[in-house]
Amino acid sequence: MIKLRFLDWAAVGINCVVILFFSWHAFARVGGEPVVYIQGESNAWVFPLEENREISIPGPLGNTHIIVREGETYVEDSPCRDKLCIYFGRISRAGNWIACLPNRVFIRIESKTEADVDATVF
Repeated sequence: MIKLRFLDWAAVGINCVVILFFSWHAFARVGGEPVVYIQGESNAWVFPLEENREISIPGPLGNTHIIVREGETYVEDSPCRDKLCIYFGRISRAGNWIACLPNRVFIRIESKTEADVDATVF
């Protein structure tokens, strides 16, 4: 049988406190309205998802035109070549995102509520 000394118990106690703190910090996010977080080449913007607005985000290729309407957001127009960011469609749930890599624009929905699980998460 292994005999634990005082410093062994102290290390176990400190580890338990650290684990409890980070667990509480990770899982205590309750409530709050979803927001649209937009990261451009040099700036970031945060808008409520429930407010209708049109946003033009500058990038190295030109402006990416983003629409936030009726709890959804999408890219309406972008100067990138393949327009994949437009084909992402509309996003509305926490954890969803749209990226326009050539124009360096990244859009995601954030919320302090738990994100819905979709088919790609397991």
